[in-house]
Amino acid sequence: MQYNTSELVKLISAKSDINNPDLWLPLWMHAQDTAGIIEKLVNRWITRPVKTGLNLSDKEIKQTAVFVAMLHDIGKCTALFTDKITRYSPRIRSLLQQGGINFNNTFLDPSKSPHAIVSQAILLNNSCPKGIASIVGSHHGKPPEISEFPEDQLDIYSYNCYGKQESLWLDLWNKFLEMGKTKAGIDDIAQLPVISQPAQVLLSGLLIMADWLASNTEYFPLVNIETDFLQKDLIYPSRVDEAWNKLNLSKPWETETLSFTLDESDFEQLFGFEPNNIQKAVIDVTNEQSSLGILILEAQMGSGKTEAAFAAAQILASRNGSGGFFLGLPTQATANGIFPRLIKWAEKHSSTMESSVKLAHGAAYLNADYQDILFKEKQNDDDIGSSLYVHHWFDGNKKSLLADFVVGTVDQLLLAALKQKHVMLKHLGLVAKVVIIDEVHSYDPFMNKYLDRMLTWLGKYGVSVILLSATLPEKRRNGLLNAYFGNNTPGEQYNTSNHSYPLLSWTEGNEICHKSIQASDYKLSIICRSLEDTNITSFLHENLTDGGCVGIIVNTVKKAQLLGKQLSEEFQDHEVIVFHSQFDAIDRINIEEKLIKCLGKSSTPEQRNNLIVVGTQVLEQSLDIDFDLMLTDLCPMDLLLQRIGRLHRHPNRVRPNHLSKAKCVILTSRNNIYDKWLLKRTNMLLSDKITLPDDISKLVQETYREDFAPEELTPELMADLEQYKKNCISSYEKAEHNCIELPKNTRTPTLDGWLDRSLSLKDLSEAMVRDSGPSIEVIPLQMCDDEGIKVVTANDQNLVLRLTHVPSREEISPLLKHRLRLPFALTHGGIIMQTIEELENQNKQLFSQWHTDKILRRELFLLFDAQNSYSLCGFNLSYSQDFGLICTKEQENGER
Repeated sequence: MQYNTSELVKLISAKSDINNPDLWLPLWMHAQDTAGIIEKLVNRWITRPVKTGLNLSDKEIKQTAVFVAMLHDIGKCTALFTDKITRYSPRIRSLLQQGGINFNNTFLDPSKSPHAIVSQAILLNNSCPKGIASIVGSHHGKPPEISEFPEDQLDIYSYNCYGKQESLWLDLWNKFLEMGKTKAGIDDIAQLPVISQPAQVLLSGLLIMADWLASNTEYFPLVNIETDFLQKDLIYPSRVDEAWNKLNLSKPWETETLSFTLDESDFEQLFGFEPNNIQKAVIDVTNEQSSLGILILEAQMGSGKTEAAFAAAQILASRNGSGGFFLGLPTQATANGIFPRLIKWAEKHSSTMESSVKLAHGAAYLNADYQDILFKEKQNDDDIGSSLYVHHWFDGNKKSLLADFVVGTVDQLLLAALKQKHVMLKHLGLVAKVVIIDEVHSYDPFMNKYLDRMLTWLGKYGVSVILLSATLPEKRRNGLLNAYFGNNTPGEQYNTSNHSYPLLSWTEGNEICHKSIQASDYKLSIICRSLEDTNITSFLHENLTDGGCVGIIVNTVKKAQLLGKQLSEEFQDHEVIVFHSQFDAIDRINIEEKLIKCLGKSSTPEQRNNLIVVGTQVLEQSLDIDFDLMLTDLCPMDLLLQRIGRLHRHPNRVRPNHLSKAKCVILTSRNNIYDKWLLKRTNMLLSDKITLPDDISKLVQETYREDFAPEELTPELMADLEQYKKNCISSYEKAEHNCIELPKNTRTPTLDGWLDRSLSLKDLSEAMVRDSGPSIEVIPLQMCDDEGIKVVTANDQNLVLRLTHVPSREEISPLLKHRLRLPFALTHGGIIMQTIEELENQNKQLFSQWHTDKILRRELFLLFDAQNSYSLCGFNLSYSQDFGLICTKEQENGER
């Protein structure tokens, strides 16, 4: 039988509508849509660093991108896929049958022939370079696993590909291949370049982005079968142009308009004050070094490291053509604190252009500064004026790093080193930016594994990276530098030694350089003493006679809650604020904002007076707050110094006479969550007085020193040190199981197997880049006396709901803002499955109506009774706006 393949190829389906058999999208149109949009992205959106990372000429980038876009779904042109999709389009099925397509086929394990892998196989069968074919096979976010053997797909599963008509389907493939070559402007597939594995990751990310946009019916609607879809010239390029205009992505942040250098007057104009010695040194080094790769700034708390990093990033972005910044911080609170400062900086450089901005963490929608931008409409290209905006298409964790300016938790960066689907999008976003990571000392060995791996990839791409810390151990500094260089074997690693402080370290080409910085003339002497927990109340009575504010930082939420309650009862003429991670999202934001108001740089003596703050580690990082007096649990030296950095932080502040000298009291509680060796070593090194910044480096370096002779330590201490080393290695190796591989240095590797996972890993652990175990988020609610339901906090007391009625969209929105995480007692490995089971069972019984809603069905609810009590897995839970989620064992609770 003779087939008219030129007509049949136009009837091959890419998409259909289950609910409307008259709507569909032919494969050739989806190919044109995807190729058209990727061409727009290449010409108008990707930045110079992305092109550098691809390591191709502009012509090669465009040709290769258009080719993979045109052919990414050629695997849908098979007997298997066509049989499946046309079941929803009987008219198209009939036309194909009339054209000679046989639908009387028996397929071999259809799940073994996903269309992405078949697309890859078809390209390999037509002499396509393996790396290019691998990009096509990865366009659904996960490359083929090594065990899937894409090159054997056409032989092993030939029936899935050809059915009983091999020659027909081969002819159809050739038609699509010719379309792809013509659109890409190449004569032979062999002309396509052989590209490195890192370049494959970036081009795969670009293809995923283009495919998602081309599959969005808001931009590229399905067409009616009755439409004259055969007239290509009548549809293109207008269909792509209309979609692009509707998408309305801003142009890349035009750093080329900025100066390649920055002087002190420029700095003052940017930030409103003259640069200090540290900021001057950063500006000088960044100005002078033409090929600076990674820069590490170690300087005391409150010394203006953030502004120094912004200044350096501006110079580097201008030099490299970067399209924005990523700023990663340890916690949501620290990200919220830094976000307004980035916005203030970015607005000064967006007066004649539009730039997209993103606050990337789970509670971003509660941040007032972010909301101000979120609800502002993007301007048209002809509008003039400052314009930072939140582009709706960058919503979601997978796409958030594609915005121009991104502030978020460091997890956003670490997740780019995690084996997860669509991770290529994160790489595409990061490569376009200057990457800044604050508080780089604060990550444990598990997190450091992901950080190191990502630094290696960023170094391979040539991305400029700035790392900030006040308390960085020398060994860790060398580890970060080696990671960026990709030195992963002991014989290759640099092991530089420099104990200067403040200190700048950077890479210039293949060299590591250091520069000592003259410390500020301002010295802060801190008197240190120890105190038993039982004497806290009497000590505070003695020291708060003249007023003032005190910060008490403890190591566990439970201790913060108990101490906060005790002090609230004892000091009724003081305001006691408790702050930790076990508040719902809105309460936590409110407390955070209150702390900044009462203890920040602009706080007044009246706001600070008679204020007692009891908190956990959330107080020790990046929050620009100042206490007159500090009490703290013992913790490792670097973290202890960070806590002390919140004591007398702002010079020249008027303080009560009794608290005019900085005093830090170390609590002697034995219940500690930190490593035994680090605590003992910290305690050994503490003296009656610490001087900042002079003592910072020597205390940190001595704490993390490991080269002790046997006679320097007792056998017990030596055993503790060895156990500490083993624990670090164990955590580092544990993270390796789900960490992406190191970039391959040769040009032959493909992406195949790049995201293969260990079979022993469970779904719960796949998204973890912190070694704290999986978490469970719930929405806390409470029964009312009239059988209504309300949120447990006072913020939305007017919101009263019923179990028998599904909340409206207007009611759901405030509900979602009250999420909180359950404590570790309910989420550790030995109990988490029981917790999930009990929650799901209780939710099925009580919230069956609510779970019919497509949004609420994904949520878990804690429904406290009218007495504010909830029983879960042998624990009694209650919630308080003052103390957060309180969790006690039921036996323990019954004894009180």
